[in-house]
Amino acid sequence: MLLSFDTKLLKYAGLAIKLGLNIQKNQHFHISCSNDNLKLIQIITKKSHKNDIKQFIIDSSDNILFSHSL
Repeated sequence: MLLSFDTKLLKYAGLAIKLGLNIQKNQHFHISCSNDNLKLIQIITKKSHKNDIKQFIIDSSDNILFSHSL
């Protein structure tokens, strides 16, 4: 059975929170990402809210605008 991209993204976000990011209750969460990754960041943020994360700071950049400014 093949999983949809959104289902795989949800599972990946869960693994990222538990194993990679190791976000704990009452911690601050600061991440920088490109707009290409916003969907994953949105999922991570929603899932982390359930863990009582104290504050989220998300810095995003647009790769297209950035490449035109160079």
